[in-house]
Amino acid sequence: MKNLISAMLFLLIGNCPLFSQVLFDVESFNFNQDTIISMSVGDPDQDGKDDIFVTIHNSNLVQKLRNNGSQFTKTPYFSKEKPDIFTILSLNGEDDIVYTEKGKSTVHMMYGKDSYYTEKAYITGVDLGSSVQIKSIGDVQPATNIFSNRFLYAIDQNSNIHILPVYNGSFNSVGSELKASIPLGIPVQQACGYYFENRISRLYIPDTENGKLKALVRKWDNFQGPFFEPNMETIDENLNKPVGCLTYTSGQNGDVMFVIDKGSKSLVEYYLEEGYRKETFSINIDNPSLMSAGLIDNNESVDLIILDGNKLWLLSDLHQKGNPGALLQTLIVEESNNIKNVRVSDFNGDGYSDIIYNLQGSNQIRVMKNDIKSSVSEPTKQLSIHPNPAQDKLDLGFQFEEIWIYTSSGVEVLRQGYSDEVNIGHLPKGVYVVKTKIANRILSETLIINQ
Repeated sequence: MKNLISAMLFLLIGNCPLFSQVLFDVESFNFNQDTIISMSVGDPDQDGKDDIFVTIHNSNLVQKLRNNGSQFTKTPYFSKEKPDIFTILSLNGEDDIVYTEKGKSTVHMMYGKDSYYTEKAYITGVDLGSSVQIKSIGDVQPATNIFSNRFLYAIDQNSNIHILPVYNGSFNSVGSELKASIPLGIPVQQACGYYFENRISRLYIPDTENGKLKALVRKWDNFQGPFFEPNMETIDENLNKPVGCLTYTSGQNGDVMFVIDKGSKSLVEYYLEEGYRKETFSINIDNPSLMSAGLIDNNESVDLIILDGNKLWLLSDLHQKGNPGALLQTLIVEESNNIKNVRVSDFNGDGYSDIIYNLQGSNQIRVMKNDIKSSVSEPTKQLSIHPNPAQDKLDLGFQFEEIWIYTSSGVEVLRQGYSDEVNIGHLPKGVYVVKTKIANRILSETLIINQ
């Protein structure tokens, strides 16, 4: 099932409003079993296109949505004898798969593909201890591929964190001899990590209860000492209720970390290479939790997708060089049930990030393919609407196959096949998205109705 939703972004420069439009083609995939537990994105078959991996309650299968660039094909990926696959993770979107089992204490790892091994070669499993039940897993990797500087972490039901190094080579393995288990003493929602050039890694932990951002520190040049220093350092103690963090490598603008401060309804941006210099943005989000980052709209600054119960918000124009105070907030999804497992990835390789998510208690994945490449950034694919602003009728200047008009919140208000005119006299004053199909191309433009 496919439909189309849009997000309208407004930026006021002087007295001239500029309109930037993000369009998504949305496709849903049903898994005719039980509830989806977890999903991840990665490229184990190393064909240059990220696939989607899904685990399902009471199933022994990991399902794969294979990406061929224009569409996804659902297929079983691997299975176990018992229905106990719980959480799946691809290491930073790359070619390794890590998974855990429900109520168990082992982290399992499978290598993707290289010149020596076929896809899905089982490598290793590390048991964290018989009393441990793993709650979540994650990973941290430096931008450059340096031997042994990549690590996994697992958080158990007692808020202890377990650190496992990953050895990089022709195949990867988990180094169980250097694993460390550290009691956090605080619940963790979304942690994040970063590797510094001075061979120090930090795993950042939002301390929601005490209003602090903390970090576990690993000095990679000290191989004789502990794997991680047991004491957490405090990065920022002036927060209210930080619930999640995310680090982002943004090239010429410098690497940054974003922290959601739920208590003060703010987003804090830290410049990691400038001693944690920070900027704070006010956000109007009631219940923020998880976030993902990517390039969503048609500029070069990072954008965030923030999960807010049953809503997804787009925060754009963050960390924009020369315009540090800019922030645009747009509601792009509102569902009837709560959303979980949000991921951002560029599935078709056009330079713009797509979004996937599923609903709490649902067996359905939704893939939001970002159509901004065709709808915004390529002038040859733009409509020429006359008049614009308009009141009663539209003239598109060519024979289109079909036309759709949507409100700025993505509600379809008009759809028709080709005719000599498009009557819009019944539509109220406002900003709309017009989208048409001609010669197998989708063209779009912003329309203002000012009657």
